[in-house]
Amino acid sequence: MTTSPRAAATTARLVRPARLVRPARLVRPARLVRPARLARLAGLALLLPVAACSGSVSVGSSTPEIDQAALEEDVLGSISGEGAEQVEVTCEGPLVAEVGATQDCAAVFTGDGSRTGIRPTVTAVEGEAVDYDSVIFIDGPSVADTIGRQLRAQAIRFGSVECGELPGEPDATGECTLVARDGTETPLTITVTEVNGLRIGFEYAEA
Repeated sequence: MTTSPRAAATTARLVRPARLVRPARLVRPARLVRPARLARLAGLALLLPVAACSGSVSVGSSTPEIDQAALEEDVLGSISGEGAEQVEVTCEGPLVAEVGATQDCAAVFTGDGSRTGIRPTVTAVEGEAVDYDSVIFIDGPSVADTIGRQLRAQAIRFGSVECGELPGEPDATGECTLVARDGTETPLTITVTEVNGLRIGFEYAEA
């Protein structure tokens, strides 16, 4: 009896090409998805009028201005309440005795170095008496410093934060720019959420 040759029992194994390794995934810069609330900026629980404080200073007839030391003393005297003894006031210069003239001062809390800007504006000049009202604000560098600390606390990497002045009025808005390490800029909108004495709270989000 004849038999047919047996079929080959095995086939040549196909060698698969080496697996392509996927390129490393690019990590996108952290995105601010929702506003991060800053519950505290100045950190002062003082009884300064919310919108403004006022003052009246007498100046010598030969000196048509409130000198810096007198202005600092008068502004400091308008601050009262718990913690007032830990506040120091510095002004950038004298206040000219002309209606509409302004000067920038800062209330600095010696406990942690936090600060709130105070801007007196002359409202009346009668003889040697100078009356003024003041509004509060946060200077740009202080806004940027606070946002920077918040971002670092969230482990968000960035290059710098640049901000303009923020008025100390409820619902007031301001602008900042978040600069990434590669130079990419992200605009931020700042919104005041709370004004309590010298304490100004705000939120920030991508514009």
